[in-house]
Amino acid sequence: MSWKFYEGTESVETAKKDLLLLKKRNELLFRDDPEDDGTIRACCVDNCCSVGGKLKKIAGPETLIKLDTFHWQQRWDDVLADENSEKTAIFRKLMRRALFLVEDKEIQRAEAFLVAKKKKKPSPRETFKEAKATMPPADVLERRVMAVLQALIEKDHQADRSRMAGEPTAGRFFKPGANTLNVMLNQMSHVKKGCLSDPPASVFPMFRENPKTGKTFAARFTGTNEVDNRCLNRLLDTPSVGLTRADRLIHNCCERSNDNKMVNRLGLDPSVTSRTEHHTMLHSLSSKCGFEDFPKKKPVCPRNIDALDERIGFDCHLPAAFTANEEGDVDEEDNDSETEDMIDFLNDIYLTVPVGGEASSGMDLSDEDLQPIDAFAFESTVRCKCVRAHCA
Repeated sequence: MSWKFYEGTESVETAKKDLLLLKKRNELLFRDDPEDDGTIRACCVDNCCSVGGKLKKIAGPETLIKLDTFHWQQRWDDVLADENSEKTAIFRKLMRRALFLVEDKEIQRAEAFLVAKKKKKPSPRETFKEAKATMPPADVLERRVMAVLQALIEKDHQADRSRMAGEPTAGRFFKPGANTLNVMLNQMSHVKKGCLSDPPASVFPMFRENPKTGKTFAARFTGTNEVDNRCLNRLLDTPSVGLTRADRLIHNCCERSNDNKMVNRLGLDPSVTSRTEHHTMLHSLSSKCGFEDFPKKKPVCPRNIDALDERIGFDCHLPAAFTANEEGDVDEEDNDSETEDMIDFLNDIYLTVPVGGEASSGMDLSDEDLQPIDAFAFESTVRCKCVRAHCA
């Protein structure tokens, strides 16, 4: 994960140049890998059907465009009767159970992992908490989601009948009206198209297992990015944030997030460049104590990426006046003519006016003219007069 400031709002066209550089970086990094060619196989966004065609033109026609579950569930908030009610919490739990399905093989894997870890048979609650769920294909997912919606709509219908009969009721799940039906149709269209379903195992493995800890993590959606953005909002929540401070905070947050994913999910060793400021402070302390070889490991940098011309963060471009001589846009004859014009202009300025004489031009200054001016009258005699004022 990297970051960069843009001059416009969020759009694929604005980030197109950096997305092409990201694709080229992946191809260069996996150039020597016989099993992977660096192709971008899937991309998770919050507006899949709107930007899917543009992303495929950049990443490739074989790239799968998936919808992030967080944003899909968030769009239900506009039609919920009360977001803080108990029925809203029930709706979210039921919809989550409809979206995610735990397969039998995954239950067996989770149970075997917990038995090896705790040396005893785990409870069903612990097993399902450890197991990783998958999102079924479009046809299965449509039936599961529609079952939840139909059951809740029937509950709202019963609540309306009870209210008309004068009986007390606990309220509705959804708001009445045509807007609720439109949102349901729009949400179900993504389900039918397969925007939420997990890609087949032949495309890429959905789960990553840490070989050191044995923990399994799902490689889907943008949940960790949402957490990082929330963390950044708290770090930058001040009345005014300078560019230098913002640059450092955002860079450190992205670097720490990438390092945590690499260590916790993939089981790799942390890079030396991770948390650079901390390592710099430790290196300063160890050098004073006589340990000049700290840290011992050298940073491992990617290879074959010298052809990339990418910038992260702020792009600094000097004005044309500073780079004109380097680029050869200004001729030497023009420079000479400008210099001569400046000399003529300075010669026409009247710098000194002798007492009783006419003004003289040029740079002919006497020694007295070059003496510092006593602007604050430290070396002059000043007569002071006291005035007494009476206030009524």
